[in-house]
Amino acid sequence: MLKATKQVTLTGTAIIGGEHVVTMSAVLDSDNAGNTSYTEIISNQDVYRANVSEIRTDISQFKDEVYKIEDEFLSNGNPVDETLVVLPEPEPKA
Repeated sequence: MLKATKQVTLTGTAIIGGEHVVTMSAVLDSDNAGNTSYTEIISNQDVYRANVSEIRTDISQFKDEVYKIEDEFLSNGNPVDETLVVLPEPEPKA
């Protein structure tokens, strides 16, 4: 028997003046809805500090997207978490 779960990886980048300042990543698993792994990497501290308000807005928008996916998993009772029965292929007819 095959058990299939859906895993969503969401990535985002806060960009200021063409410079990648913060990279965000979240991994959401339908089997463990609400147990999201989240990573935030600041790649340019100087630009981050000079634009902290704008960057935090981007981070907040990214988190809102993560919450939308979490809410979908939670409100639908994790519909993508299914146990699939894999049947053997039929014998070819002679």
